[in-house]
This record gives sequence, C-alpha cells and structure tokens, in this order.
Amino acid sequence: MKLDILLTDGNYQNTYAILRALKKQKLKVGILYNYKASLSFFSRYTDKRFFIKSDISKNPDDKTFREYANELIEILSNNQIDVFLPVSNISFRFTSLYKNELEKYCKIPVVDHTIMQIAQDKKKTFEFAENNGIPIPFTIRLNNYSNLKDTLEKIPIPCVIKRVELYIAIQKTI
Repeated sequence: MKLDILLTDGNYQNTYAILRALKKQKLKVGILYNYKASLSFFSRYTDKRFFIKSDISKNPDDKTFREYANELIEILSNNQIDVFLPVSNISFRFTSLYKNELEKYCKIPVVDHTIMQIAQDKKKTFEFAENNGIPIPFTIRLNNYSNLKDTLEKIPIPCVIKRVELYIAIQKTI
C-alpha cells in the first residue's frame, strides 16, 4: 500500500489530530508507534501501523537515535511513503539529525539540524532574533541570581515570566 504520509508518535494527541485532518483531505496515512495502546493505533483513520522498538522519547541519546534510524530506514525502504512527518519535539530533533539519510526514501519537510537547534533553544532563538533585527520580548539576562531582587523591581506588571537558564524573558501582557 502506498502511503502519502507517515506520522511519528502514535501515542500523542497531536498525532491523532493531524491524522484526522489528513484523512479529511483523503490522504493515506501511516503511524509509527512504540506502544499498542497508542491513541492512533486503534483509530479507524490509520491506514497502516508500524511498530518501532526504539523509543527516542524515553532515551534521546545517540545510540537510541541510531537504532531508531535503522528501524525507520527499514520501514521507509520497504514501503512506498511520500512524506515522513515528525510530530513531537524529540522526533523533529531526530529527523533534523538524520534528514540526509531519510531523504533517500521520501520527502522530509524539516529544516537542517543547525537551524533546528536554534528553534528548540529559547536562548539561541532570542540571540538569533536580536542579531537579525527581529523584535523579541523585553528580556532581562541575569549572570547570577544575586541581583534578582533588584531586577524584579524593574519588571512591568502584569507580565509573563519564562526561565531559560539565567535568562528571564518578560512579555508585558495587555
């Protein structure tokens, strides 16, 4: 069976939502899953199910990534799949790392790993934006927490505070 798209992370709600949306477009969709109790495994919308033993969500290390890549390449080489689409953050990281290998078998709509590293790291994203003239939220960079009390007095209220290492991104709310 030819598949238009192969999705990762069959146990994610997001995967299920994507699956349903793709089926409304009358596409043939396969799902990768690690657990038979996965949400998309039981769905009537799933055209083909692929069990993959390596679980990169639990062990996102080089060894597990390589094992996952080997299993995925086996699946891609033995099936007609047009597009491989990762869903979770870790699946995007994996796919960006192995993009060159995977592209031999199907289309991979994922940026290269260097760009993915920026997108998945708030500090790098802010630095990239600043270096390229892209506006970012009012941001306070702390070298240590000793001056945190003085810094808190400068923060406009109401606001949203997000911790990134020793960055505190503050976005004034309306």
